[in-house]
Amino acid sequence: MKKLDFQDIKGQEHCKRAMEVACAGNHGMLFIGPHKSGKTYLIKRIPTITDIPIFTAEMLPCPCGNFTDPKKECRCTPTEIQRYLESTNPEWLAKAEIHIEVPRLTLCHLSDKRRGESSADIKARIEKIRQRPTPSEPILDKEADELLKLAILELGISAKSYDKIIKVAVTIARLDDKTVVEAHHISEAISYRSLDRNLWG
Repeated sequence: MKKLDFQDIKGQEHCKRAMEVACAGNHGMLFIGPHKSGKTYLIKRIPTITDIPIFTAEMLPCPCGNFTDPKKECRCTPTEIQRYLESTNPEWLAKAEIHIEVPRLTLCHLSDKRRGESSADIKARIEKIRQRPTPSEPILDKEADELLKLAILELGISAKSYDKIIKVAVTIARLDDKTVVEAHHISEAISYRSLDRNLWG
């Protein structure tokens, strides 16, 4: 049987980056995407880049599973989608500091013969980050603090989500070899909160 490796993953660059961030900071993940978009495929490759188990769960974007799928028509009404999202397992929401959209791959991605980084290379980078001391408290520069406040006002982010965004942003800063959280670290952390960002309107 072929050994699983990150190099097997085609496309999904945003998802792969989120998985590295999650493993570096031990952040739980919730994968959201239509049928056969690759959610399980991605989850199976997480153990190849970390020896520490992290929480993972997956869900469809709507009751029929076709919303956000460019190839299939969604039969759900906005009300049905909203009710479905509101019924998301609260334990998943509590444990998942990152929830990421997993889009269906295009033919261009599927036919791409290029291979990305290996699991071994990513794992080595993650282990290097984990060896560094964790800051006692997060330090945000002025631009990062202002961006976070703006996001709270525009997105209505809850106190729990606020804390999770900062935790993830700290991990992103550490991957960037920074001790101070900058605006682009906050921006990336917010991009990993699909449900908070009202992805489905």
